[in-house]
Amino acid sequence: MLESLGKLGVEPALLGSPAQFAAIVSADSQRWARIIRDRKITLK
Repeated sequence: MLESLGKLGVEPALLGSPAQFAAIVSADSQRWARIIRDRKITLK
């Protein structure tokens, strides 16, 4: 996982603990879900 994140330019040391990382991912997912829903974006 760390190697995969490194290839994306993510520095794991900046992510904090696994719980903090999970919170970041959850918040980001909720943010994008709201944007997609509000703008009525769909897959074609």
